[in-house]
Amino acid sequence: MTPSGKSPSAGSSGLGNFFGTTMRLSEWNISWKTLGDIAFCSLILRFLFAWWFANKRLGALILTVVALAGLVLLVDFLQLPLAKAVVLATALPVALLLIISSIPDIRRAYHSASFQNLFSLKQTMSEDLVKVLGSTVLELAQMRRGALLVFPQRDDIDPFLTGGEEYDARVTRSLLISLLSPSAPRHDGAIVISNGRIIRVGGVLPIGSSDQAREEWGTRHLAALGLAEMCDARVIIVSEERGTVSLAHDDEIDELPVVDERTVTDLVSSILYSHDRGEQQHVRFRHSVFLWMGAIGFSLIAAPVAAYLNRPVKVEAADTVVIQNNVPIFFSGVPEHLFIRSFSTNSCSVTFRLPPNEVNQANLDFRVNVNLTGLPPGATSINLTSQMIPDLPPHWEVSSYAPDKVEVYLADEKRMKLPIEPNFSGMPYQLHVVSFQCVPPEADVVIKDDAPTKNRRLATARINLGEMTAPGTYNFKTQVEYPASVHPASGSPDTPVQVTLVLQEEKKSHKK
Repeated sequence: MTPSGKSPSAGSSGLGNFFGTTMRLSEWNISWKTLGDIAFCSLILRFLFAWWFANKRLGALILTVVALAGLVLLVDFLQLPLAKAVVLATALPVALLLIISSIPDIRRAYHSASFQNLFSLKQTMSEDLVKVLGSTVLELAQMRRGALLVFPQRDDIDPFLTGGEEYDARVTRSLLISLLSPSAPRHDGAIVISNGRIIRVGGVLPIGSSDQAREEWGTRHLAALGLAEMCDARVIIVSEERGTVSLAHDDEIDELPVVDERTVTDLVSSILYSHDRGEQQHVRFRHSVFLWMGAIGFSLIAAPVAAYLNRPVKVEAADTVVIQNNVPIFFSGVPEHLFIRSFSTNSCSVTFRLPPNEVNQANLDFRVNVNLTGLPPGATSINLTSQMIPDLPPHWEVSSYAPDKVEVYLADEKRMKLPIEPNFSGMPYQLHVVSFQCVPPEADVVIKDDAPTKNRRLATARINLGEMTAPGTYNFKTQVEYPASVHPASGSPDTPVQVTLVLQEEKKSHKK
């Protein structure tokens, strides 16, 4: 900032003064912390951008919710009381309905949000998925059970699908066989598989043009051809009448000459890994470079600006320098039988005055210590004073606080007896606990929180039963593990707990 009492020369422009004086490089605080901020911000933004573009429907939902929030802020800023009431009454229900209707997309985005899926430059598809789909398709053909398995590529297939229901499940042989069983309600529809998960069941596909149809094709083949004519999706067709396996793609249907394990597995692998693997990797590489450039570019601009805006503000006067800095607030001296239920803030902006010759050696690692000794229960407003900052240098002064007071609510502690329950781990599969007893059965404690006390328990340290191999009665000596806000009552010794438990063998059921 420009020192007080000085002004820029008459010949300098306002913009030149802004960049030449106000925003000197030293004031931007370009340091290793800023560089680390840029690196972490770039990594996080790269992940978020990739997740955003991989889940466009969910991205549209987020934009809609943000737009609703922006509308609420706009009418509040313009101080339009009627419009504000209408927007507030409708924005929250609309946002909730949008979120509820997008739960399948949210779950799908959660399963796809991994570093492997969002950072890799090649399509990573599990070999186990290829084997599962290959063996399942072969089994369906051998059973003469019709099937339509749709694998979306780059094009969105939602505009071409009707009916069916949203799904979100891992692809397994038993699930596919069950869904395509003649007794299943959706067995005649298409099953959509994307990113290794079943996302739709019972979908109805558009019927393809009849001039390309063959005499032996049924409705499934025509439906698969119709989808292949409208987008780049791949569709596996299993014929119910002939037991053949075909692939619909690029306006045509290719039938496998031989249906065996090798040909079916090769077919599934070609779909999951794409025919144009080199081209797809090139596209994914360009896409990844674009996302990295966007994330790094945004971070290079945002991180220095954030460092500049959060720097300590210095205002030089003739014999003093004024520095503003954010300082944390700590509470001490809490009365013995009380606890802090809530407080209004845990930091404040402090304005210091100090000699100019101490600016370069200024250490701003201070904290405001608010002593609560002698305060009664309930809400109390405490004014912040310069005496609350210990170890202030001799020639320094505290000019002001923002905020200049802190609200603290003190509540009475609760003293009660809580039951003690043992914490078991490593239970042998052939044994189970019939009964247990703790001595003492309960502990006299002091509770300094607002959590409900009904059905509250104290747990012992973990007791490992992994080495127990035979039924019987066992005794253990352990300690109670107290949560942070629970302490033994004054005068109540923290004695060990004797745990006695009875183990019995699991009863085996005999089928007749």
